Amino acid sequence: MPFFFHNETKNRKATLFAQQLEEQFSRFAKRIRDILARMSAQPFTLRETTNIIFTGKSKIKHLNLRYRGQNEVTDVLTFPGERGKSQHYADIFICYPKALHQAKFYHNQPEEELLLLSIHGLVHAAGLDHEIPEQKELFCEIEEKLVALLNFRSNLGLTTRSESSHNNKRSFAQ
Repeated sequence: MPFFFHNETKNRKATLFAQQLEEQFSRFAKRIRDILARMSAQPFTLRETTNIIFTGKSKIKHLNLRYRGQNEVTDVLTFPGERGKSQHYADIFICYPKALHQAKFYHNQPEEELLLLSIHGLVHAAGLDHEIPEQKELFCEIEEKLVALLNFRSNLGLTTRSESSHNNKRSFAQ
């Protein structure tokens, strides 16, 4: 189950982060697959690939409008592949500038924020949606297991963290 990180931005640090995260995900690929296979609606097979693409604000805004009807910049969008029709699991687009902004807001290193967004997209690719009340608890549980597996310094997944900040009425609008 290969993970491929791509950088569409012209930022050299983004390329470095993409390389680091690809190595980290590759080391844990089997364990990531095992967690998703045990817990999610759409488990991985070892042959399927996932592309994680760092992109800019205009592209993510365009994708968000086209596929979700929301004319705004978002941090991560996931497009699952068609099951059984290819060896492709998903494309996960991460808005690199928004990730940097969120990293600063949450006092994370940029690579930590990119890791959280990658995990969040991966759980969506597994067929779960935290906006569906019946799936929210499982979504958060899987997200937090993957965060712990990849040795992130926080035990909070992106969804849990986001809810905490909304409860504290904090905002990081750009």
